[in-house]
Amino acid sequence: MATKWKNKFAVSIGLALLLLGVNSLVFTALNAEQYIFNDYFQSKYFKQEIATLEEALINTQVNPNLPIQVTTEDIEEYRMTQPDKYSQVSAIKEDPVFLERLNDAKAAGDKTAIKKLEDQQNKKLNEVEKLFTDDKYVTEKVKEQKKELIAQQKTDWMPQYKELSSDIHYQVTEINSGKYLDNLSDNKTFATAKTLFKGNVSQINVDDHNQFEGQIIILKNSNFNQRASVKSFTEMKNLTIGLLCTSILSFAAFIFYWKKTEKGEDILLEKVKSWDKIALDGQIFLALILSLLYLALTREASVTWSFLTFLQKFCWAFLVLYLFALVSGGIYHKAQEHGNWQQTYLARSIRLLKDAADNFSRGSKAWFIFWSMGAAAFGFLLAMMWGGQGIVLYLFVLVIYLLLISIYLLRRLAMFNQTVKIIEEIAQGKNAEVLNVKPKGKTVFRSVSENLKTINEEVKTSKSQQVKSERLKTELITNVSHDLRTPLTSIITSVDLLRNADLSQDEKEKYVAVIDQKSKRLKVLIDDLFEVSKMASGNMDLKKSRIDLVQLLDQSLAELSEKIEDSSLKFVTQTDKELLALVDGDKMWRVFENLIHNILKYSMENTRVYISGHKSEKGTIELVFKNISREELGENSQELSQRFKRSDLSRNTTGSGLGLAIAQSIVEAHEGHFLLETDGDLFKITLSFPSLEV
Repeated sequence: MATKWKNKFAVSIGLALLLLGVNSLVFTALNAEQYIFNDYFQSKYFKQEIATLEEALINTQVNPNLPIQVTTEDIEEYRMTQPDKYSQVSAIKEDPVFLERLNDAKAAGDKTAIKKLEDQQNKKLNEVEKLFTDDKYVTEKVKEQKKELIAQQKTDWMPQYKELSSDIHYQVTEINSGKYLDNLSDNKTFATAKTLFKGNVSQINVDDHNQFEGQIIILKNSNFNQRASVKSFTEMKNLTIGLLCTSILSFAAFIFYWKKTEKGEDILLEKVKSWDKIALDGQIFLALILSLLYLALTREASVTWSFLTFLQKFCWAFLVLYLFALVSGGIYHKAQEHGNWQQTYLARSIRLLKDAADNFSRGSKAWFIFWSMGAAAFGFLLAMMWGGQGIVLYLFVLVIYLLLISIYLLRRLAMFNQTVKIIEEIAQGKNAEVLNVKPKGKTVFRSVSENLKTINEEVKTSKSQQVKSERLKTELITNVSHDLRTPLTSIITSVDLLRNADLSQDEKEKYVAVIDQKSKRLKVLIDDLFEVSKMASGNMDLKKSRIDLVQLLDQSLAELSEKIEDSSLKFVTQTDKELLALVDGDKMWRVFENLIHNILKYSMENTRVYISGHKSEKGTIELVFKNISREELGENSQELSQRFKRSDLSRNTTGSGLGLAIAQSIVEAHEGHFLLETDGDLFKITLSFPSLEV
């Protein structure tokens, strides 16, 4: 137990050192450009202060001293902000207070009061009239409005101007007039003073007619370095340098500790058993949340942060990073284990929903639709009671519901229509593609789909066998009649000649030899035809045993050595020492014999024949026969392995055209593969057999 706790403590120490270095490096990288490589006068914070000073200068020193300009647009804009003329006139004439006073004056017979009230009303009406007809009157109104705005802006910006101008001195010149503004009592001081900083002011655009440019300086004897922003920047700069040192030391300590404890993989991918109960997608979601939280905590630091605030954020970021490392380790181990993806919350939820939908009976689905329609009606009543937002929410839910129901009904309708179409096609004898319905739940199409699959497969098999049978019969009649007619014709001709009594003994022996040769040729054709028929019917009897194919190939070459020597071909063999397979030796010898005979008959004279045998990377035995064809090979090379097919289309050779077909049937009966390939005049046959392990 103590050893176990000791190991866990060691792993935690190593992980903590690693993550401390990572966390420090992240904070350093985020702040290095701002704090390590720049001083305060190059920072964005100083640029912000200069921009604030320029804005304060415009609002407190420039704008109050500029003549107020009123444009036509200003006049139109002012009129647009006022009520229309008719409304203002109506409001003045129908003012209840005015009407009440006027009625009281009339009742009292006070003509002086009546005249005074009417004069006041006329004055107001005249002002309304001027507002819409007299531009000079509106200009004065706009000027008053602008004066108030400038005065208010000056009041608002004055505190910031005083604060910044006490340490930052400026001298700016109006570009057009040459007038300048400064906050120094002696102009010579600006050029000769000892400064902490001296720089140009970017062009200040007050308006199209008033633009300023100039310089700013910060005196050495000023209190600028005592400003809170400068102090905070210096603290952040020192802290960032300290984090860089911490990162280097942490990585160095981790490397030393790793080599010392030899727990590298455990430190990096520690498996925490407490996370095992959480599914894989739950852990991934938790890791995503932690990573987003870490990014939020490690955003760029601000000079407004205190050291304590920075330390708190650093510690929180370290804790989040530590948890992220632990969760990542759990994710890694879970992802390596088989079947964990099927146990995720998402996969389980999808299976649960599918099973629930599939296992609903038709009655349950009908009740669900009925109650959902009732709920929709009730929801509509509630939406009407709630008003605008309720109606919008109801319509949104209704659209989603109708979309899901429509998809469900359309899928079922499509499956029904497809099923009807398939039944019609099967009834008409067409080759129908069967509806692919998974046999899950109580779907009404399940049994129909299974039955249709069975019927369709039987129909396809029957039609395929029928077509194949018809094709074989046609080929048999055509090819057999052609290949049997030649020797039969020779035999009949020779018999007719033998009936001639005037023949000499030598001539008779000659015709008898022809009859003997052609009858043997006829016997070979009939035997080959009989053997192919047996193979096609599946009646081949195989007596498998443990055979070395290399040795069997050598025996075949040895027995045909006379024919090989009589030919002008040179056979080159490259085989492994031993290739064991479970085959019928006699049948496999027949394969080799047919292939070698085929090579001797159809190879170009004075060329090489390559025979190789080896064990492939897949563990199968591969025998390859390659030769150069004497005859021109067509594009459909695979037809050469069909019955009665020859590369010699003139059929001048003595072959039956069944050799390759017999060889292919024997190889396939041994669960092997017979591959025929051509490339120009190159003829290549590859035989593949299952290898027999030693």
